[in-house]
Amino acid sequence: MQHKKIPIFLSTLVSNERGLKPFISAPGKSGSADELFNLANAAYAAGNYPIAKRQYDKARDLDLLRFRAPEAINQEIVALTKKYSDVHLVDTKQEFEQHSPHGILGSETILEHVHPNLYGYALLSDAFYQSIKKADLIKAQADKEMPLDMLLKEMPVTKVDSLNGVYTIMMLETGWPFNKPIPADFNRGTTIEEQLAGALAVGKMSWLDAINMLFQYSVKANDKKTALKAVEAVMLEYPQNTTYQIYAGRLSFEVGDYDKSVYYFKLLYDNDPTLENTQDMYLVLLKTDQPEKALKYIDDAAQLKGNSQQLESLKTIVNEIIQLKAQLAASPGSKDIGGHIAMDYRKIGADEAANKYQRVAAP
Repeated sequence: MQHKKIPIFLSTLVSNERGLKPFISAPGKSGSADELFNLANAAYAAGNYPIAKRQYDKARDLDLLRFRAPEAINQEIVALTKKYSDVHLVDTKQEFEQHSPHGILGSETILEHVHPNLYGYALLSDAFYQSIKKADLIKAQADKEMPLDMLLKEMPVTKVDSLNGVYTIMMLETGWPFNKPIPADFNRGTTIEEQLAGALAVGKMSWLDAINMLFQYSVKANDKKTALKAVEAVMLEYPQNTTYQIYAGRLSFEVGDYDKSVYYFKLLYDNDPTLENTQDMYLVLLKTDQPEKALKYIDDAAQLKGNSQQLESLKTIVNEIIQLKAQLAASPGSKDIGGHIAMDYRKIGADEAANKYQRVAAP
C-alpha cells in the first residue's frame, strides 16, 4: 500500500515471559529453555533484573512449542516500519514493559501465554492511540483526551465479565499445552457476580441475560455505579438501543457524573430526536448549569410541540439566568445575584444547579 500512501500501523508482539514456564524444553540439554527459565527465576529473586530479563527472553525463544513469537519477529516488525514511510510502529512491547515490574512481562498484563488481560488491553489501545496521534492522523483535543488511568477506571467491563474471563482461562488451562489442574482449594464464591460469571463460563446463561440480571440486582440494591457499568457494557453490543441510553443518562446523573450524563442524553437525542428526548436534553443541561446550550433544545421542543406558553416562559427564565450569570462573573461572590440565579433554577425544577448558586448566596 506504500504507493497509495495508505497508513498502516504495525504493532510489536507481547508474550508472558516471567509467568509461564516453557511448554517444551530439550530434555537434559545444557542451555535448554527450562534451564534458562530456572536461571531467570533465580536472578529475578536475587534482584538481578536485567540478567533475568535476558534469560527469560532466551528461554522463550528456545521453547520448542513456538506459541510465543521469538524476539526476531519483533525485530522484523521494527525493520518494516523503518523501510516504509507509511508503515508506523506501534511499540506495544515497550508500553507493556513500562507498566510491568522491572520491565519484565508477566501475569500483570498477560492472561496466559500471549493474550492480554484487561489491563493489557488498555495498554494496547493506548499504544495504538499514541502512535496514531504521533503520526498526526487525528487532531487530538487535550480537553477531550482520555488518559490511561481514566480509561482503566471508565472501561465498561463489569465484575461479571472479569470473573468470567478468570473462570474461562482457568478451564482452558486444564487442557493441552498448559495441563494445569484447577486448584483443589478453589472456591467460586456466592456473590451475585460470582454466580452469574460461573453460569456464563460453563454456558448455562447467555452474556446478555447475565448482564441484565446484574443490572436488575444492582438497581434493587441501590448500587447505581454497578448498574451503570452493566448498562454501558450492553450499550457496546447494542449501540442503537435507546432504552439503554436512557438508563445510562439517568444513572450517570444520579451518581454525579454530569458530563457523562449529558453525553448519553445527547446520544439519545441524536438517535431519536422525539419531543420527550428533546425535553430530557434541555433538562439535563439546565440541571448541570449549562443554560446557553439548553436554549437550542428548548427551541427544538417548541417546534415539535407547536407554540407553547410553558416553553416561552421557560425560555424567558433561561435567558434571565444567562444574563445573571454574566453579571455574577463581573461581580464574583454577589449574594443577591447568586440568590436570584438559584431562585430561577428552582422555578424550572433544576434544583441541582440551584444548590450551586445557593451556596454563593449563603450568609
